[in-house]
Amino acid sequence: MEALNKIWIAILLGLLVYIGFAIYSNVDQLISALQKFRIELISLLLVLVSVGYIFRFMKWNYLLKSANVELGTKENLFVFFSSLSMTVTPAKVGEIWRSFLIKEMKGISLGRTVPVVIVDRLTDVFSLVFYSSLGIFFYRQGIYGLAFMLILLLGFMFVLKQQKIFELLNKLAIRRFGYIAFDFKELGFTFSALLKIRKIAVATIYGLSAWFLECLTFYLIISGFHESLYLSISIFIFSFASLLGAVSFVPGGLGVAEVTFAGLLCYFGISLPSSVGITLITRLVTLWYGTFVGIAVFLVFKRNWEKFKK
Repeated sequence: MEALNKIWIAILLGLLVYIGFAIYSNVDQLISALQKFRIELISLLLVLVSVGYIFRFMKWNYLLKSANVELGTKENLFVFFSSLSMTVTPAKVGEIWRSFLIKEMKGISLGRTVPVVIVDRLTDVFSLVFYSSLGIFFYRQGIYGLAFMLILLLGFMFVLKQQKIFELLNKLAIRRFGYIAFDFKELGFTFSALLKIRKIAVATIYGLSAWFLECLTFYLIISGFHESLYLSISIFIFSFASLLGAVSFVPGGLGVAEVTFAGLLCYFGISLPSSVGITLITRLVTLWYGTFVGIAVFLVFKRNWEKFKK
């Protein structure tokens, strides 16, 4: 698919960011720092991140069922894991690709699946804001940004629950085009079904579980460089950097997340070469691992595309 081809641009951008990082931190010192890393931890780190993907899949599946969308387990696993290739799109909006896959396979309208993708992302933001708040006592400068993001998020959810807005969009579409190019009413009904307190709470718990495993991964990477930070500080740094990367709308948060990771690590007393080394390993395991898993799943199973569409 054409969307998949654009990922290579993000990969090239990532390489440029990391080359710039290496030069800034002094290549020789960075290599020395990387040599200190306990490489045997990699398998454990990948297991933790993979278990996190299982929690993410459970959340996705729960939200799908809440929207009355039924997919076979094999089909759903294909949709979910292949969409990991879109992790490097701005704020992961490329995960809307899931909706197009489902529409092509099962003919289910976008009005029933696009809200699932959006609410999935919103609960991720809730999780990151929650974990970021753990570090406010250590880094008080971030409290205003977190408060602003939370207010913005709640305001956005309030708007999505207003059925009249979607009815107005439907009327405007009919008036402008003479037909409904996109069923905004169905979109509104689906958002109403998903944005119930209980459903948001359950989905957020799944999200908290997944993000905690990635925060724990970050904590272990720091220890793998023979550095030491409190777990609470590690959770704050990882979640806050991931949050800033997401809201920046830069593909994969590239550059924004890395600078935040390294900057906060230095702020808490870790040397620049080690901070950059920790950042590079973290992004390799928590960003690029998922991206390449997604690409691999799609390429392996696309040969069976016709079977999925039946």
